[in-house]
Amino acid sequence: MASVLAALPGSQALLDEAFSQAQLQQALQETPFSILHFATHGQFSPDPTENFIITGQGETVTFGQLEGFIQAGNPNNSQVDLVMLTACDTAAGDDRATLGLAGVAIRAGARSAIASLWQADDTTTAQISQDFYRFLKEPDLNKAQALQQAQIQALRRGSSVTPGKWASLILVGNWL
Repeated sequence: MASVLAALPGSQALLDEAFSQAQLQQALQETPFSILHFATHGQFSPDPTENFIITGQGETVTFGQLEGFIQAGNPNNSQVDLVMLTACDTAAGDDRATLGLAGVAIRAGARSAIASLWQADDTTTAQISQDFYRFLKEPDLNKAQALQQAQIQALRRGSSVTPGKWASLILVGNWL
């Protein structure tokens, strides 16, 4: 995660035990972040009260809570541009709620979300995330193109990087 953060100047990390409900809420109230990246475990369920991510302290943060944190944390009405959910199955939905946790992030006010359609490979996903943020800084590339280039980089790294490892991440919402 440290290498991913190096690609994001001005970023703030809540790692391991420092990632708690209280710390997340405080960080979102103090700073209007344009990108929120959650590299943690999560769960999507047809029951909205069972949609959550898990903090480094083992607490659950429901997406209702996260939605409230995001909305309360925008004192200047600045919109979160991107929520990246690199936990497993965060873009998998059901008949009642398509797009899973990614759809919930969009409903919470984010312009776009990147999420996983199936079990994510931690090593490949971390590298794709790092490459994505590096490509995102290029003025000629939008979010969709930056994700595409990051996935191409994963393919170039070797034959062991199968589609099951690099293709799980998708972009929903505003891709510009």
